[in-house]
Amino acid sequence: MVSLVIPDVRLESSYRDARKELDAEGRHDVLAPLGEHQSFGELISTLEGQAVGLDLPDGYVPQSTFWLVGPGDAFIGQVEIRHRLTDALRLRGGHIGYAIRPTMRGRGYGTTALSIVFPHCLELGLDRVLVTCDTTNEASQKIIVRNGGELEDVVHIEGRAVPTMRFWIDVARQASFSI
Repeated sequence: MVSLVIPDVRLESSYRDARKELDAEGRHDVLAPLGEHQSFGELISTLEGQAVGLDLPDGYVPQSTFWLVGPGDAFIGQVEIRHRLTDALRLRGGHIGYAIRPTMRGRGYGTTALSIVFPHCLELGLDRVLVTCDTTNEASQKIIVRNGGELEDVVHIEGRAVPTMRFWIDVARQASFSI
C-alpha cells in the first residue's frame, strides 16, 4: 500500500537514499538539494514555505510537494503541483512534476503518484492541468496517457536538444474515475 504524504522528517533516511540514486543518474534537479539546508528539518520548512509562496526564487511559483511513501516509510517518489503557470512552465514543466527513485521504477508507482495527486489539484482550484515530458521519455508518456493526458503539441525549446510533449489532463474527470 502506498500513500501520498506531505514531507516529513521521519522520512529523512529513505529520502537521502533516493537522493543518492537520482544523483547517480545525473538527475540533481529532481529532489530538493540537501546541501543548501543546515538540517533536514530546514528542508521540510522550505518545502512548506514554497506551498504558500515564501522566499521563492525569481521565476518560481508556489508549489505543493508531496512524497509517495510505501511500507516502512520507504520514500518512493515525489509529486509537485505548481499552483499556476508562467510562460516558461507553459512550455516545459507544467502544473505537475513527478519523479520515482530509480530502484522503484517499473512497478506502476508513477501512474499511481499522478492519479492520487488529482484531489489535491482540485483543492487548489486546478480542474485541468498541464503535464509535460521529453519526447525521449517513453515511461513518462505512458504515465500521463494512463491518467487521461491528451497531447496538445510537441514544442522545440531553444537550447534544448530534445523536444517537449505537452499534455492536458481533465483532473475533475480523472478524479471522479478513481473515487
